[in-house]
Amino acid sequence: MAEGYLDELHEDLGLAINDPRTTVDGVFYIPENSAFEQASGNPLHLLIFVLSLVAVAGIVILGKEKPSVLIYAAMLIVSMLLYCLIFKWSPTGGRTQLTYFFMFGPVAAVFLDKLEKYQVEGILAAILLILAIPLIF
Repeated sequence: MAEGYLDELHEDLGLAINDPRTTVDGVFYIPENSAFEQASGNPLHLLIFVLSLVAVAGIVILGKEKPSVLIYAAMLIVSMLLYCLIFKWSPTGGRTQLTYFFMFGPVAAVFLDKLEKYQVEGILAAILLILAIPLIF
């Protein structure tokens, strides 16, 4: 599904998806879900990343948090985009994303802090741990 969208996007931009200048080995594909750390994805973490970013932007706009957290998030996103521009796409690139998810932790913490009375942190931690069990064994 995502690969089809990316194919269409590349066609619209007039670029080849398998361009060896932008893809390791000149072959683009999205690996299947895997427990192997070099090929595993982070879809749940990406969802937390996006939801936290949108929520923190709203919190800052409403004036309930200092804009410095949004500036920090913007700098992280810019650094991610620069990383993508400099390095080729690779099916094992998921392991390099870990750094960005780790650095995005403070932004997610600001969002979760605003939901403290709902005890979302414990629920989210439990969900992440339960979803990690199949990858461990």
